[in-house]
Amino acid sequence: MLYSIATKLPLIAERFRQPLASWVAKGDISNPSQLDFTIDYIKSWELKGGADLKALEKDCGVGVKLSN
Repeated sequence: MLYSIATKLPLIAERFRQPLASWVAKGDISNPSQLDFTIDYIKSWELKGGADLKALEKDCGVGVKLSN
C-alpha cells in the first residue's frame, strides 16, 4: 500500500504522504479500498482549497476496525 501512496497521491497533496504512510504502518488504514478512498478524498478536497487532517481521519475511517 505504500507504493500506492507514492504513485497515486498527486504533488498538490504532498503534505499527506507522511500521515498516510504512518496510518498504513500502524494498521489504521488496513486495506487497499480504504486507502484508495482516502486518496480520492484528499484529491477532491485539495482541489477545493485544502483538506483538514482531523476531518480526513473521521471521514475516511482512519483507525476504525471492522469485524464480522
